[in-house]
Amino acid sequence: MSYYDEYECETCDRVFGSERAADQHMDALNHHAPGYKCDECPRRLNTWQACKQHMNDTDHWVWPYECDTCSTRFKSQYHADNHMEAEDHYSYPYDCETCNLAYHAEHDRDMHQQQEGHYRHLHCKDCDRYFQSSNNLSQHMKSRVHQGAST
Repeated sequence: MSYYDEYECETCDRVFGSERAADQHMDALNHHAPGYKCDECPRRLNTWQACKQHMNDTDHWVWPYECDTCSTRFKSQYHADNHMEAEDHYSYPYDCETCNLAYHAEHDRDMHQQQEGHYRHLHCKDCDRYFQSSNNLSQHMKSRVHQGAST
């Protein structure tokens, strides 16, 4: 190796004088090695889950804020929120158990259900589940989930 830094292509023998030039080459020719690259170090992992775990363990996140829907990442929550708003990429994991509405935040779902009377008192806090009748909630509370398996 020479006295200055050299940046190699991940899949061919080309060498570049700057990281930017190497990245442009690999982007243009799709020469990135397979897998997911750590934000900070040269390590590549086979799955996105493994890569996220590595970056969590080593605090290697440069782009720590991720879109709820796609894998695009951002340096700030503000930019992630702008992207999700523009692309309608918010996830809505908190469904009302009575109607077809869904909410981005658990608190918003709970407020809706309280205001509309949707299972106001028929909620299992341990499971975060709502029930249509007191009998359904009672049966749930008597189930193996809460009572354990009988021997």
